[in-house]
Amino acid sequence: HDNMSVTTGTTAGAGGPSAYKDVVAQYQAAITLLRQKQALETLVPLLLELGNIHLLHRNRAEAERAWRDAVDATVGRVNVVATWRSVLEALGPQATAKCGFQKLLVACTACANL
Repeated sequence: HDNMSVTTGTTAGAGGPSAYKDVVAQYQAAITLLRQKQALETLVPLLLELGNIHLLHRNRAEAERAWRDAVDATVGRVNVVATWRSVLEALGPQATAKCGFQKLLVACTACANL
């Protein structure tokens, strides 16, 4: 994604077509496809990057939505950020073994953005 430019000179709330909206639409299409294929190793980093793009364009609410979605996809449960204590209790002391260290690290990275 180093070759992709995401500058528009407009904010996220501005009307009309923009490069920002086009990029977000492309990300959303890719995310939908990856969900259908259950390709989590690719889906989660894409959600994190989508959050970063939203934040770059001052759309904090959408950024947080993407990052929360990344955490949910990583752990395989819904609403993990709001219910993390019960999620950890359900996973038990073997949380790292059940989810994998790298997946939990990605979830922590997404949570740090919130």
